[in-house]
Amino acid sequence: MQHLTIEPQCDFRIVAGTRRSQVAVMVLFPGEMSTYEDIQDIKSEQWFYIISGCGWARVESKEVRLGRGTMLLIEAGEKYQIVSTTEQLEILNFFVPQPNIC
Repeated sequence: MQHLTIEPQCDFRIVAGTRRSQVAVMVLFPGEMSTYEDIQDIKSEQWFYIISGCGWARVESKEVRLGRGTMLLIEAGEKYQIVSTTEQLEILNFFVPQPNIC
């Protein structure tokens, strides 16, 4: 068992994981973007849970708005962009299976 209290900070930080999964917290400031190119191993599925803020995501050719309480699944191999708009975007990222990220 793992029990955590997560305090989003700036940038990207892995906060927990096992041999089969991993969770990270990511903060994007207004105008910042994260893409599939930021992660070397995109063989994992990624769940993004929006803790706070607002923005949008483009997954392949579809766009969706992101806001507090939103969950978004990026399936393995899908190309994506996530952009923070007017507010800092705080995101929990769940990776299954665990990718090779440092």
